[in-house]
Amino acid sequence: MSSAEGNIDMDAKHSLSAFIRKRGLSIEEAVHLLRDESSQDTRPNKALNPQCLGHLLEGYPHLSVLQEIALHGIKPNWFKSSQPRQSKSAINHRSFVRHLSAALKSIRDGQVQGKFLVVDADLLERWSSVHCSPFGAVEKSDVDPDTEVRVIHDLSFPAGFSTNDNLDKDCLPDINYEYVIVLAIRIEFLVKKFPNCIIRILKGDVKGAFRHLMTHAQHVRWMAGLIRERNALVIDLAAPFGWSGSPKFYAAFGRAISWLVAQNSPASVADSDDTTPFFAYEWVDDHILIEVDIENRLELAEATLRHAMLAILGPRSINEAKFSGWSTRLKALGLVWDTVHRTLSIPEDKIDKGIARIDDLLTRGLATKNDLEKIIGSLRYITLCLRSAKPFFQNLQFAMLRWPRFGQGQLQQQIIDDLKWFRYILNDGHLAELPLRMFGSMPQPDCHLYMDASDLGLAVLNPGRKEFIRLQFDTEEQTRISNGQFSINVREHLCMALALWTWSQHWESIASNRVTHVRFWSDNASAVAWCNKLSSLCTTSQEINRAIGLGEAVFNIRISAAHLPGSTNTMADAASRSWIEPYSTTCPSGLEKSLQDILYQLQAKSLAASSSAKYSSTWKQWVHWCQRMQLQPWLPEDRAQHSYQLALFAVFCWKFGFGNTGRGNSASTILSKICHISWHHPCQLGFNVGLLPGHNSPSPE
Repeated sequence: MSSAEGNIDMDAKHSLSAFIRKRGLSIEEAVHLLRDESSQDTRPNKALNPQCLGHLLEGYPHLSVLQEIALHGIKPNWFKSSQPRQSKSAINHRSFVRHLSAALKSIRDGQVQGKFLVVDADLLERWSSVHCSPFGAVEKSDVDPDTEVRVIHDLSFPAGFSTNDNLDKDCLPDINYEYVIVLAIRIEFLVKKFPNCIIRILKGDVKGAFRHLMTHAQHVRWMAGLIRERNALVIDLAAPFGWSGSPKFYAAFGRAISWLVAQNSPASVADSDDTTPFFAYEWVDDHILIEVDIENRLELAEATLRHAMLAILGPRSINEAKFSGWSTRLKALGLVWDTVHRTLSIPEDKIDKGIARIDDLLTRGLATKNDLEKIIGSLRYITLCLRSAKPFFQNLQFAMLRWPRFGQGQLQQQIIDDLKWFRYILNDGHLAELPLRMFGSMPQPDCHLYMDASDLGLAVLNPGRKEFIRLQFDTEEQTRISNGQFSINVREHLCMALALWTWSQHWESIASNRVTHVRFWSDNASAVAWCNKLSSLCTTSQEINRAIGLGEAVFNIRISAAHLPGSTNTMADAASRSWIEPYSTTCPSGLEKSLQDILYQLQAKSLAASSSAKYSSTWKQWVHWCQRMQLQPWLPEDRAQHSYQLALFAVFCWKFGFGNTGRGNSASTILSKICHISWHHPCQLGFNVGLLPGHNSPSPE
């Protein structure tokens, strides 16, 4: 057998095994030898320098974790001091066997780099405390799996006795990744702060990530596996992919890189007056910079990121192949970010891959755990773009965690329903060019709807279109209400889905390429919470959320709900009870007008008495000015047209003002008046008005 056979260095394997037998080395002694560890230099990775880290990262909250790992390696805490090896259970996954050649090549690379200790399998008899777990393999994106795969160590097997089960999670660094909406917020912030400048984004990548962190020699016995095809015992010396401790321990290093970048500014790294700190974000081994293109800020930010990677993780830490240049449109973290149009998109190839995987599972009706893991990977991005997808995504995650580790399982009906729902979202939903302003805190609503339900029926008012929905429950529904099977909370929640699918096509047509935010007002706190939190134990409510989520995706709409005090919610009497006395006789034919009058009163109640007087006074001034200018006081929905009219009014107020003083208004007063005028439009017309950025410059005092 040649040394290159199977891509494992067999000569090195045999020689090292013979040396271990001859010297009677323990596993700890063999690891010390392989990594050149001594009492003078205990560092398992010579590229990590604890003294250098202490100097660079003074003040970093997790500095002690980094220095300890650099000096001795990762030293986890375990619930059990020893665990017999699971030799019969250490059969490798079919994914590893299927891609055996590429997997062995990966292990050989680690063998050469000192990341894997590869010896003869019979050394298990000598090292009886070694715990063996199965190997698996996953495909890398844009790489032929016949030539390269990522080897995964399944350290969660067998359940209850695995390496991951025995890990004391309390020993892990307390670090959590920030959600990627931080990037959307950053872009929006820079656009508003620098409206006339270009915003650019850059992606950096750490090569090897977890593999820079070595495990202490006394703990590597938990990280072993067998390759029977090569009679090899493979012990992972670095933090493995598949160990539940790897992400947290590496996060301390990844966060340190971002922390160091954010501690600097152009003024601290070059001859510059710019003292604004750089922005840095990390997600595992991906690092994102978003900066305004002013002077040499971009160049200095990138250089700072590169220096931080090298200083913390060593000279082999930068993955040049995945280091992008500065761009206004970039694929990062699996999504396409556009800083010019301020949008976010899911790439078409990811959508197509997700559809293909769902179709395959639905056709077969069977799935392996690996199949579900791939589906989870394909659908993860939807939860960012569509908030209502999260609970259904979590259903699939929960099912995947409980799925049998080996073999195929029958898809349950709930899983089938969730997969079909995601299939509709992927095929028909708006998942491209989504405005960044919709991420993070929701912007002001574009449309307000008012709703209520009773034991007789439900009603939803849409003042913008001067329309309403009034639905009387039939005999079957009223029977279910009497039996407690159709609760008031569900009925109120149903109003939202009904209104969304009734008026959504209108909102889609007027919104063009932007997302419309619709606000529902209800006096039912549970329905409001079910809508906003997307969480309910009620199965009917879960199905209503499913209908709402599909409508949001298909019609490019996002909804939210707010509570309206019951004392002001008189439309319940006027609409949802209009089939009985006294409501049936008070507004039989003029119901719409009566409801609209009540609605306007409800909207007026949202203002304090003092504010209401100011808003009313400004509106009178506005109407008077529009009459003099022969303009309509109710502005058109076209943003350019109504912004121009508001700008003319602002100039008039600055120059002449109103009243007998003969003096113009201040800039703050003018902006307040614009807000007062804008408030009346969503109340009556259902859409917002305001000044375009070019018209929104402060008036001179």
